[in-house]
Amino acid sequence: MERLRKAIVFGLIPLTLAMVSFHTPPPGAEDGKIRKLVIDAGHGGHDPGALGKNSKEKDLALAVAKELRDILKEKMPDLQVVMTRDTDNFVDLYKRGEYVADNDADFFISIHCNSSENKKAHGTETYLLGLHAEDAALKVM
Repeated sequence: MERLRKAIVFGLIPLTLAMVSFHTPPPGAEDGKIRKLVIDAGHGGHDPGALGKNSKEKDLALAVAKELRDILKEKMPDLQVVMTRDTDNFVDLYKRGEYVADNDADFFISIHCNSSENKKAHGTETYLLGLHAEDAALKVM
């Protein structure tokens, strides 16, 4: 668990803060502060996601999401963190988007652990969806 915590502190949190710097403040938050964040642990329930030799993506994504939540609550106590799921249940794609809207969230992070048949592949990939693509995002949801 300590290894996971270090990976989040040195990987996900700086990435999150970097993305926050590109964030356009929501109406009413012209100061640019993010007050509410939705964390989505990908897959879940009947949808295992990528299957490893000893793990399932849904379990890893949930563990990382919970640890990220705990670290953010510790380091940023004024930030409200909402989880799309905190147990092994499936949340429909459109409902994940509804969490953001229903909670009036300023920021959304969806955590996945992709796989590759290339054993040399490693690292992370990050996708950002800007306001310029809002119509496309709504079609996905």
